[in-house]
Amino acid sequence: INAEYGKIWSSLCDVTMVTRDVIATCIKLSLWGNKTDLSLLEHFKLSVKDVQSGVAVDENDGRILSNDLEKVVECLMSLENGHVGIVLDNSGYELFSDLCLVDALLRSGRVTMVTLHQKTIPWFVSDVTQCDFNSTLSDLLGCEELKGFSERLSSYKSACKLVTTEHPFWTSPSPYCEMQS
Repeated sequence: INAEYGKIWSSLCDVTMVTRDVIATCIKLSLWGNKTDLSLLEHFKLSVKDVQSGVAVDENDGRILSNDLEKVVECLMSLENGHVGIVLDNSGYELFSDLCLVDALLRSGRVTMVTLHQKTIPWFVSDVTQCDFNSTLSDLLGCEELKGFSERLSSYKSACKLVTTEHPFWTSPSPYCEMQS
């Protein structure tokens, strides 16, 4: 995490009122953040910088096979004391974009708790483990450009509004339909 992320995200992370558009943008950034996984970049036509700067957000809507973003945003904005779960994939920029979504959801007033499901082991090189999460949070706290954002994340964690959990399922070969509730 560096100052460049701070410049890119500071306006989004510091909006005073989280609207449907902010939630939709954060969801898209979280989706396209996965494209910074180096194993996928060879076949993606945007550079890492384009993805990280947000260029990919609207220009790539046509690449989504089935887009229910409006329904998802409507569902999230209709929640009262909602609890959202997010399955984490990769560390680095992808985790950072997921944390931006977490922040927007909790600041929306509609979601009161977010559970981040991380891996028990780094199944692939960059999979998020508890150590990666803690390291990222620590790095964010050291970034002056993201001071408000990182302090909110730390506060959410302390207040148990942001919870991390791990389970062997996330590194198993099982499909989601076999996941126990």
